Amino acid sequence: MDFPLVQLREFEIERVWNNFHSLANTFAVNGQETIHMKGDRLAISHLQLASLQMPLILMPEDENGNALIPIEQRYADIAARGPWFCINTGEAIYKVEF
Repeated sequence: MDFPLVQLREFEIERVWNNFHSLANTFAVNGQETIHMKGDRLAISHLQLASLQMPLILMPEDENGNALIPIEQRYADIAARGPWFCINTGEAIYKVEF
């Protein structure tokens, strides 16, 4: 592969992956797992084995147990920074910590 995936920590290369699955809609890499969007749901997949397994679908809920489903609007549905995801449901914006 011409462009490997690299993980940087304090401006130093910490890890390199030469073979990995598609990373479309991926927010974060933690160890060998990615957190990404699968349709309108958050999901976790193993970085190199994603084609061999189904992703684990995450179902974040509000304080009343209602599912937090992002709105279907490009660039306004979900954002990530550090251990937090902000989910825009169209009615409210929720901050979810992982």
